Amino acid sequence: MNPNDPNNAGQQPQPPQPPQPTQYGQLPQPQQTQPAPLGGSPQPIPTGPATTSHPFQPSSAPQEGANINYDFIMNPAQPAAKSGAGENKALKMLLLVGGACAVLIVVLFVLVSVFSPPTSSAGLVGIVQRQQEIIRLAALGQRESESESLKSLSYAIDLTVGTNQNSAVAYLTENDSVIPKEELGAKREAETDSQLETAKTTSTYDSALRELFIEQLTAYTSELQTAYKNTESDKQKTILNDSFTTAQALLNQAKALAGS
Repeated sequence: MNPNDPNNAGQQPQPPQPPQPTQYGQLPQPQQTQPAPLGGSPQPIPTGPATTSHPFQPSSAPQEGANINYDFIMNPAQPAAKSGAGENKALKMLLLVGGACAVLIVVLFVLVSVFSPPTSSAGLVGIVQRQQEIIRLAALGQRESESESLKSLSYAIDLTVGTNQNSAVAYLTENDSVIPKEELGAKREAETDSQLETAKTTSTYDSALRELFIEQLTAYTSELQTAYKNTESDKQKTILNDSFTTAQALLNQAKALAGS
């Protein structure tokens, strides 16, 4: 301070201030000055290397030979697949395959049902129905025939075929296949009754009845052979074989009676 400066009049000289510590608690170092050049003012002596900074300049250049990984540019990370979408697709595929298998099973079942041969039980049901018609005619012969030989044949047919029918019905019952009573007469034909009624008026009843016996017993033996071939049950084969043996014997008797 210059005491002679009028601007400083009335001001007391200030004592020198002690140096303030820096941010890191260190006192600032006094700057050293170089001798001033001719006609110039003294310059401070730099205490370290002069550096310049730029806001966009990296703090340090990459070292030579350093490996820089650019995989993040060339091979960007792929988004993770959603597991939920994959599970839904697999479930749909499973349902599709299951549905196709179900349809195939139904089609095969229908084809087997349509083209398979009649079951053994169905064949035996037809046998029982044929036996019922033969027994009905035998009962008519016992009542209406005038020939003793024809009455004897009618009695033998009634007894033998009736016994065979009982065996067949028992087998069906054991295998949960019961024939309703209204279905037992399925083989009865109106034409047969018409022939017998006409024969009564022409006195040819006995001959007409013999022909009916031959016709019915022939159809009966044929049905027995077919049923025997279509069954795998040993018990049913025994029933059918016994029925065939007796039916064949009765058929021979009816033929012999017609030729006498």
